[in-house]
Amino acid sequence: MTPFFPISLGSGLLAGLRKRVAQLPANYLLYTTQLLWSLRKYAESRGWIRPLSCQPGHSVLLRDGHWWQHDPLNPCTSFYFTLPEGRTLFDSLVTSRGTEAMITSYVIERGWLFNTWSGLIALSANRIAAQEVSSGCGDRMAVGSRIYSIGESFIALQRNQANYAHFLVEVATSLVAFESRLATFPRLTIGSRFGREILHRSGFRQEIDIAPPQSLLRVREVEVMRMLPSGFLHPDLLHEVSSRVRDSLPKASYGAEVVLLIRSPRDSRQLVNWREVAARIATYFPDLDVVVPGELSLEEQVYRLSNAKIVVAAQGAHAINIIWAKCLESYIEITANGDGYVAAVARALGARVEQCFGAPVNADSNELPYSKLQFADFQVDLGSLEALIRSI
Repeated sequence: MTPFFPISLGSGLLAGLRKRVAQLPANYLLYTTQLLWSLRKYAESRGWIRPLSCQPGHSVLLRDGHWWQHDPLNPCTSFYFTLPEGRTLFDSLVTSRGTEAMITSYVIERGWLFNTWSGLIALSANRIAAQEVSSGCGDRMAVGSRIYSIGESFIALQRNQANYAHFLVEVATSLVAFESRLATFPRLTIGSRFGREILHRSGFRQEIDIAPPQSLLRVREVEVMRMLPSGFLHPDLLHEVSSRVRDSLPKASYGAEVVLLIRSPRDSRQLVNWREVAARIATYFPDLDVVVPGELSLEEQVYRLSNAKIVVAAQGAHAINIIWAKCLESYIEITANGDGYVAAVARALGARVEQCFGAPVNADSNELPYSKLQFADFQVDLGSLEALIRSI
């Protein structure tokens, strides 16, 4: 599949065109991609076509260790795929409700990867590889001017790959599941710099290259993993990544049994009354540890969470540090928009999960669209939170 040519042409001609596209010069691809992106944004602004962004209302379905996100406003797409890209995976997710769709990978001898914040587009003479590897939603053609050449590598790139939570849950666990296959590759290619330390501590000894988002990748003799939407959520794999990282660290005393996780002051979506929250929790659990993961090294994050049995967290990627807890029993998430990502991970780890809803500081929740609510500063009613704490 390629976005440049009609699909009604004969299969032989299409194969030849796909091969030519895979060999196009980088500058031509960049110019064409930027032109197509500009035309699309103009058409969206005029109301001629619907924007590609897939903002939830989506639901998270968890079945037998697999989960995926579906956008009910777009019946022909999942949260990660726009047809016909990823058609086989999308169909299998729909028909099996996530119970049979599995991660797999495809060989690309020569071609291009558009690696963007919104997902991946593959251009290759291998039609199946180009279709099944491509994933994401939104502006996947909004590539920058960075061009990288990658050869003889196993590639694991997808939407949200530079996010701490998404990398841990989706990319790291999938690579562990593929570990025996990876032994034949001298290098791995991922999209997050901090992921290098996580993978090395998880036992991967290959050279690890970084392909940052908003880049165009010329690839030769590579194998590209087709990532499941929202990853391969399997308790055994989550525990395996966690235990490998913990075991790689020097022996030291672990942290408290009750932890409050707070976002770094540099981030959006601040829980503005977190000090009052901490004080209220401390009346029930005096040994409460308040942890700001964004201000700590990976080693310190692991130590501070390893002994946690009860975790209260403001919603965000930092909350995924619950993965380091050896015996997590209860997870309370303070949220403004009800996103179920970390909550689903906590359930997979065997924890009891409660969500306590806060309200944006400057507006009611029903006044803000999801895209703004997602990043709004908010506060939580202490009485509502206290009721959940007393129930533990």
